[in-house]
Amino acid sequence: MMGHINNLVVEMVRDSLGAEAVDRLFAEAGLEARRYQPEVIYPEEEFQALFRGAQAVFGVAADAAEEAFAGYFMKRSPEMFPAIFEQAGSARGLIERIPTIHRNFPASASQGDYRDKVVITESRPERIVLHYMSPNQLCETLQHVAKITLDYFGERGAVRETSCQKDGAPHCNIVVEFHGAKEPVGA
Repeated sequence: MMGHINNLVVEMVRDSLGAEAVDRLFAEAGLEARRYQPEVIYPEEEFQALFRGAQAVFGVAADAAEEAFAGYFMKRSPEMFPAIFEQAGSARGLIERIPTIHRNFPASASQGDYRDKVVITESRPERIVLHYMSPNQLCETLQHVAKITLDYFGERGAVRETSCQKDGAPHCNIVVEFHGAKEPVGA
């Protein structure tokens, strides 16, 4: 997992619960406290330990943790990467960029450790199908990110999962449908 994502877990805990909770996060994760290099790929097991540590610190189940992380991720990402959101211009534009962002973000020193976790297997005007395969099994996070992306760009749509690694499938398929702009409030 890219250090950028590990740092977001740490920052979410700090922003929500304070600096003392970060010490508890690393203790729960069984890891030494550190700041991750954003563009470096770290072992998946380290991210998984951090995520479990965050669940313990917040006292929530995995699904609630994924939803909260997606919300935090989508709150921070436009602040951290405004050009990506501006260039995307729409929910479709941003979702189409997910595989490329993942592929291009790691430092050249980490490229040998990189492997595709998200690929687009279908792209039509009305929908995109994402094929997700990761030992982190954050398919719920990806679904929530897609829903928040629709809201961010003021669009209607639907997000559903048609197969899931957590249920024994070899990968997750996430379908994102695009139904046009939301009606203005009060219209």
